[in-house]
Amino acid sequence: MRKNGIRESLTMKFEKRSARAKKYEITSWRDFPPMNVSLGTMLHNLTGSWRFIKPIYEDKTPACQNACPCGNDIEAWIKLAQKGDFEKAHLHIKREEPFPAILGRVCFRFCESQCNRAGLDESISIRELERYVGDKGLKSSIQPKVPAVHDKTLAIVGSGPAGMSAAYFARLLGFNVTIYEAEQVMGGILRLGIPAYRLPREIVDAEFHLLRQMGIEMREGVRVGVDVEFERLCEDFDYVFLAAGAHKSRSLGISG
Repeated sequence: MRKNGIRESLTMKFEKRSARAKKYEITSWRDFPPMNVSLGTMLHNLTGSWRFIKPIYEDKTPACQNACPCGNDIEAWIKLAQKGDFEKAHLHIKREEPFPAILGRVCFRFCESQCNRAGLDESISIRELERYVGDKGLKSSIQPKVPAVHDKTLAIVGSGPAGMSAAYFARLLGFNVTIYEAEQVMGGILRLGIPAYRLPREIVDAEFHLLRQMGIEMREGVRVGVDVEFERLCEDFDYVFLAAGAHKSRSLGISG
């Protein structure tokens, strides 16, 4: 009997609460209570035009861009690609990274692990989008505006990702750039370390061809310290950037 009485009491309270909630249920904007709004000037405290309730907009770095080692403005170029303006999207990517078609294939996708879309269903395939935009850019051979070469010269030792990236950005600053590579082909780990099934060699060649079109000189098969002295580079160039890489493999120390 006691349990039934408690159950009936709780049921009555719930019904009363439901009726009260239904009374204040909001079904359209007309159900909102009136709010004090002023579009004039508060002369007594000199606050200017104001509103009683005002949304706050905070401009913060997107989580995907914050996770990207290059600081790629992912949100901006994806919007351009969504509109079908792939050339502008390609140029926007190249503000922060010189080789979209390469990174679109070998990037570790730190951005996707922080994508806000994952909270709804799944992360956006940012790397695949970058690959598509990068391939579009290679087909159109579109390049950022290259300034005239000034009197400053730069020698870069090594043609891996670091050396090629330095050459690209230095050329955009107007430097006269020359790259020295000990191997007979340019690319460093991009060509000699990453297998071709993951990074096709024609993609590497196409990206480097755009660098040559920018006026960057590339000298293959030249070993600094053997074929040309390092001191000579320091004399002939205003700046020298060393990006020789670390091609020597590390042993596990296990016999057999």
